[in-house]
Amino acid sequence: MCHQTGPEIKASRLALRAWSGAKQGGELPAEAMSPWRDRPKAENRKLFERMKAGRYAEGEAVLRMRGDLRSDNSALWDPAAYRVLFHAHPRTGSEWCIYPTYDYTHCIVDSLEQVCHSLCTPTLPLTLTLPLYLALTLTLTLTLTLTLTLTLTLTLTLTLTR
Repeated sequence: MCHQTGPEIKASRLALRAWSGAKQGGELPAEAMSPWRDRPKAENRKLFERMKAGRYAEGEAVLRMRGDLRSDNSALWDPAAYRVLFHAHPRTGSEWCIYPTYDYTHCIVDSLEQVCHSLCTPTLPLTLTLPLYLALTLTLTLTLTLTLTLTLTLTLTLTLTR
């Protein structure tokens, strides 16, 4: 669980980008990491339950995955998984006040529903890394359809296990 504000998260990512761009070795800059990054798992579980119960305001807490801060790929820099939103959902109404982020859920849902997902974006190399990382971590079958041009479609099915 992370309690950084949006501007604080942005500042930490800018510090990581500067550190990564300079190709510096050694320790990461302190401002690049959330002060709550190394919180114990048991404490995080309790705080996540509080988050599910609606005890945090929007923007006050976010569940972030512990990623690879040394990666050149910014998609792996502790991405957000769940955030607080007090908005009614079209299907579930106001039953939930936390919602998963698209980057966190799309590969999981696609695997569970055996859906091929078309990825047509100029940021594909960056955004493809997170679904592959999650598939390796959660041992999912990941099917991707990459539409590269109007005349070429490549379908790649990966079953990743630890």
